[in-house]
Amino acid sequence: MQSLEVEPHGAEDKVGRAAFGSWRAQSRFLVGHTCATVCSSKLNYCLGFSACMLVVFVSAVVMSVLSNAPVVFLRLSEAEVGEIDLQLVSAGWTGASLLNYTTVKEDSLSSAIGEAYTFHSPRVKFQADIMALSDCHPRAAAAAAASARHPFPSQWSYEPSSLTAPVCNDEAIEAIDPGRKPGPDGVVRRDPAKTCLQVLCSSEYTPLTQASVYAIDSAAEVRMGLGRAYTFGVIPPSSVLLHKNLATILGVSVGDTTYVSLSVRTQAQPNSVFRHFFQTLVDDDTAARDAFLNSTAYTNASEPWTSSDLANAFPYAEGKYRLPWAFRINLPLTVAGILPSSLGKFAASDTQAALVELGTLATALADALNANTTELQDVRSMLGASSMAEFASEINVNLPPPRIDPYLSSDFDTIQKNVLRFTSKVVYALGFNQLDADEPIVENLRATRFFSLFLGLILNIVIFILSGLSVLLIYSLLMVNVETRTFEMGTMRMLGMTKAGVVQLFLLQAFAYALPAYVVGMGVSQLAFYLLANLFESSTDVSISPWLSPAGIILATVLGLTIPVISALAPIRTALGVSLVAALQVSRSKQSAVKISLERNEDGKVSWALVVTGSTLAVFGFLVYYLLPLALLSFNLTLLLNIFFGLLIGMLLGLALLALNFQHMIERLLVFSSSRGGSRRPSPLSSSRTSSPTSCATARRPSCTRSRSPSSSLSRSRSRFKSRPLSTRSARPAAPA
Repeated sequence: MQSLEVEPHGAEDKVGRAAFGSWRAQSRFLVGHTCATVCSSKLNYCLGFSACMLVVFVSAVVMSVLSNAPVVFLRLSEAEVGEIDLQLVSAGWTGASLLNYTTVKEDSLSSAIGEAYTFHSPRVKFQADIMALSDCHPRAAAAAAASARHPFPSQWSYEPSSLTAPVCNDEAIEAIDPGRKPGPDGVVRRDPAKTCLQVLCSSEYTPLTQASVYAIDSAAEVRMGLGRAYTFGVIPPSSVLLHKNLATILGVSVGDTTYVSLSVRTQAQPNSVFRHFFQTLVDDDTAARDAFLNSTAYTNASEPWTSSDLANAFPYAEGKYRLPWAFRINLPLTVAGILPSSLGKFAASDTQAALVELGTLATALADALNANTTELQDVRSMLGASSMAEFASEINVNLPPPRIDPYLSSDFDTIQKNVLRFTSKVVYALGFNQLDADEPIVENLRATRFFSLFLGLILNIVIFILSGLSVLLIYSLLMVNVETRTFEMGTMRMLGMTKAGVVQLFLLQAFAYALPAYVVGMGVSQLAFYLLANLFESSTDVSISPWLSPAGIILATVLGLTIPVISALAPIRTALGVSLVAALQVSRSKQSAVKISLERNEDGKVSWALVVTGSTLAVFGFLVYYLLPLALLSFNLTLLLNIFFGLLIGMLLGLALLALNFQHMIERLLVFSSSRGGSRRPSPLSSSRTSSPTSCATARRPSCTRSRSPSSSLSRSRSRFKSRPLSTRSARPAAPA
């Protein structure tokens, strides 16, 4: 047989260029061949296309969800506790309950630690009864209209006076509230613990509504980013913003009048604003009295000063004016707006909240103070000239813009370090021994730290499994194409296609699955994430970006372009490993002999098996002896779970390799055990075809003479082969002489 001579690689390239023409013509051929292959096996193409599209879709959506997970958890925490990074209150051991914000502002944190620490504002928070004037007895509206021109229009709501006597006297109580129980003398009198407003706006059967009133500095809170969705601006004087739930309970709308009834207990609140002002009056009056007693005007007086004279001259020092232990302030406020939600200003659970402006609160309280209480008249003037920022219940400090950057991490420890680094400087600059610091958002995020961790791990496992399945599926489809088109590939190689052309053909077939799947998968993932973002916003009132994150796009692109390349490596190697002679001889068996060669490593060749094994063991040792203790000591659960996931994948791969090595031995063991456990009697098939030598010799049947054992046939064929001459040509006899 003549052997088929193969041109060298350079000659093959020349033939290929001659047969396939230019690069453009070869590209057209490759594209046409790929399209023909796709059209001839539509089902296989749909399987590969679906696998690639699923990987692109899941990876893009999953990574976008993971990228937005910190933002989602931050928005949920802000909606639950408010957009407050640091909340400062007076330390409990100091005995004080209020803070002087003016000293904080005058000291200016910027001069101490920088401009990034100037985003702060004060607040005054108190609980009060709130009622709508429209829900009160008609006498209340009449009394309010009658006192509209009074210097202090809310005076009708206090004790009976010239303005309120016809409304709140004892004779009118029975007509106002017939269900009230009479006293021992049979007369129905007003409860002394209630003012006229409470009598007219409540009864024994209708309790007053409690509200949480927040006095805020609107401009400062807008600057510091406290309430990004807040659009009401500065609250007008003598006005209030009500939560929609509180407005529904009261039945009020914008423009209606409400009354906030504040109970002041000076003994229970030693650091209250009124006690502070009254103590100031007492101190000033005491100093003036002591100065007068040491002066010549007192010693040289024509008539001696009596105690009553001193009490009239110095009422606060002599105890004539004493601060009432408890009194009420009825504050009339007009509804300026309805809050649809907390808007990040306060906790979402506080659905009965009301907002007033801090800058005008002192004047409003001074005007609403009971004019019939003589002891508080001087307090009224002092209160009207002061600022409520000196008596703040709390001071809120926020991170500098962009404020959310320290929270954009899936690791809770990193978030805590970022925020603590900021808050520790603020507390130290203001006096850590006088303040109690709270981080509402960080404390709320602590409850979700494990959820984000396990979510990321589970989604990474899903992406890994889908990518592996996609690689395996495309590899199988390409291998089927290699096995079924061996002769076709051999023909193209014989016509001049180079090995580079074979590589390009298989890569083009692999990308025929991946590129359309990538385009469709990205479009479907963008649509799905857009719908998911809208659904999440409608259900939680937390807005996130509806666009895929850059991390999701990058991961989907890498997987979409890497999967076909990885899948085509083995088929390309298989196709190039088939010789041209074996590819063209379709009648021959595809099985080839196994060649075993033993080589000495004296020539310095690199053993890649040893390199891979050593690298694997080195990585395993690094994971176990460095990263694992590091994760345990630092309590980094993300790193710990990723280590366990890597060890799990390595264990599964090791078990798979072990199973492949023991497969043949286990099969032989099963066959041996099954044959030993069965019956020893020969089967009818074997008994009919096998005859003993004795029976065959005695029977002399034709079948016995024709049957030969395999060994005898093999020996005869070998003898004939040995007797055959080496050359088929017979030597001609010499011509006779």
